[in-house]
Amino acid sequence: MPEPIQTAAARGPERSRRRPATRGAPRGFTLTEMLVSMAVLALILVLTTNMVSGTQKTLRTARSSAAQFREARRAFETVTRTIGQATLNTYWDYDDPQTPTQYLRQSELHFVTGPAEDLLDSEDAYTHGIFFVAPFGFAGSDATGENIGTDPYRNLESLLNAWGYYIKFNDTDDDAPPFIRDLQQGNPPVVSVKKGFRLMEYRQPSEELTIYKDKLREKDNDGRSSFYQWFREELEENSRVVADNIIALVVRPVVSEQDARKSSRDPWWIAPEYTYDSRQFQWGGRNDLSLTSRNQVPPVLELTLVAVDESSYIAYERRNPSSDPRTVISDLLENRFKEAEKLTEDLDSLELGLSDLGISHRVFSASVGLRTAKWSE
Repeated sequence: MPEPIQTAAARGPERSRRRPATRGAPRGFTLTEMLVSMAVLALILVLTTNMVSGTQKTLRTARSSAAQFREARRAFETVTRTIGQATLNTYWDYDDPQTPTQYLRQSELHFVTGPAEDLLDSEDAYTHGIFFVAPFGFAGSDATGENIGTDPYRNLESLLNAWGYYIKFNDTDDDAPPFIRDLQQGNPPVVSVKKGFRLMEYRQPSEELTIYKDKLREKDNDGRSSFYQWFREELEENSRVVADNIIALVVRPVVSEQDARKSSRDPWWIAPEYTYDSRQFQWGGRNDLSLTSRNQVPPVLELTLVAVDESSYIAYERRNPSSDPRTVISDLLENRFKEAEKLTEDLDSLELGLSDLGISHRVFSASVGLRTAKWSE
């Protein structure tokens, strides 16, 4: 049987007195909470800004560095490719046509590498230089930039050229257009001159080749320097800039590891002081080095280029306005790369010195085998 419905009065006084709950006004943030929230938000904004700024700076530095060192890398590839084609056109002939006693390697050409101060006979010479002859066919309009259609040497692609590489500090923009040079020479100059170390390439056109000049190869030639006139005489006229911001070129002639083991000597024994001259037998007296290098190219060259980042180089100048960057770099290079056995040690100390100055840099190294090398002791 269903229970009877009870009224409010029948449920008792407790239930009848219950009232619906009422909500109070919403509670707001205190001043302290607002200040803490704003401080946290400001901290997040600062951290985000610093992170974005740091990322952008890193990207700019990476892009600038990549662009700068891209030029150095291309220059290094150019150097390794051209040096590998050096030749002496060596042949065997009597030592003396009048009274022959033996066969010797003979050549009318020349290959030389070593400290630039010895090769260039100049105070404006840094680290090493290398000069050689190769069949590049660089002649006529290729050299002068004139119309190639009337070039009589156009199809002579195997003509010999004198070639070479060295480091120079330039304080003039010789390669700039004439109107730029006029602006640089104004008073006051409108455009500043770009100064710095550069990798130079010497290339003598075939029709101007002086390697066959009379008396140049005679045994009674007047001293060592006279054997280098074939590239010294017109060095400035036939040189061009390959890459900017190259402070060091190091060339270490070596023999193969197999030949070094056979002779129980270091691979660089053929050039203990970096000098390798195929005509050293004419000026260096009779010894193992001069007889071994006589009219033959070394089998392998260990090439090293050291490039600096231009932006960090300029930043150093601004941080040290009273300091001459040329002198600073020259001091770092002084007394280094004199002994072949200390190559790694000298490179490490040079890199450490550049890092201490805050100058970004990069080292490019490779071993280049010479195609025409037929090494024999």
